[in-house]
Amino acid sequence: MNIQVRLSAGLAYAAGQTRLALALPTDATVAMAVAAIITQHPALAGRLERALPMLGGRHVETTTPLTDGAELLLLLPAAGGADDKVTEWQSDQTTSRLHDFTTSRLKEQNDEQHSSRP
Repeated sequence: MNIQVRLSAGLAYAAGQTRLALALPTDATVAMAVAAIITQHPALAGRLERALPMLGGRHVETTTPLTDGAELLLLLPAAGGADDKVTEWQSDQTTSRLHDFTTSRLKEQNDEQHSSRP
């Protein structure tokens, strides 16, 4: 099976690219994908041990099976150690706050553009 992997900023910087394409066995898990990435990019090994895997916008365990065409997102925790877990609720709250901030900022920019017109 083939999957796409998106790397968060810190991982992308170390890998020199933001996306990876992986060919994996049909029974592959998130852990197998991470192992394949480490094989291709050994410098990422320490960082990938702390990475939080996401599929379909939800945090998943390393034992989660992958499907053909899946997009795996690997995020580095913003704070805390490898034992810290981000719950689905926290993830949803962060996503909601980011959406609210982005929407608010876009509205401000739009208002500024319209108010500066003659």
